[in-house]
Amino acid sequence: QTEEEQIDAIKAWWDQNGKSLLITLALALSAVFGVNTWMERQQQMAEAASMSYQSMLTAYEAKSEEASALGRAVIQNYSSSHYATLAALRLAKAELEAGDLSVAEAQLQWVISNSVEPIFVDVARLRLARLLLSGQRNDEVSLLLDQVTTTNLSALVDEIRGDLLLQQGDRDAARSLYSSALAGYAQVSSKQPLLQMKIDDLTPVAQ
Repeated sequence: QTEEEQIDAIKAWWDQNGKSLLITLALALSAVFGVNTWMERQQQMAEAASMSYQSMLTAYEAKSEEASALGRAVIQNYSSSHYATLAALRLAKAELEAGDLSVAEAQLQWVISNSVEPIFVDVARLRLARLLLSGQRNDEVSLLLDQVTTTNLSALVDEIRGDLLLQQGDRDAARSLYSSALAGYAQVSSKQPLLQMKIDDLTPVAQ
């Protein structure tokens, strides 16, 4: 082909394919810039959520009356972040200490229903199980304990289940679970004295 024929062939190809090529290129560029924009927005939200959460913790340390409101704001504004989960757990602790069991229960239920982190969900289940145990809602406590799957929390599961069985009057089974929990707390010295006390209280006195 002559140079003129080659130019004509390129023009003909462009007439047939140029428009679709430009559209494809435009879509590709839009996708790249869209992803970058989305990532920047996610980073900004994560930083804002972190700052809000830290403000809540600072308020709690200062015993500020604004602490609970700041925590609720984190949950409302950044509900899909793990900071919302942490804020809900902290709020539940504060409400429990204040004696408002129904609000504490609601916060823990929120974590169970909304968190995507299994360990956070299991921590909430165990805290809720302790709360419900005080109200003798034994069937709900047992169900929560059955749902815990995090291996590292097995000692705590055994301890709470032991408390449940003791409350139901099964002293021998409770002592067995306390012993299992004590073994699981081998590396957690702060938990051992209380477990040992529970075991000693249930150990039959030799005649």
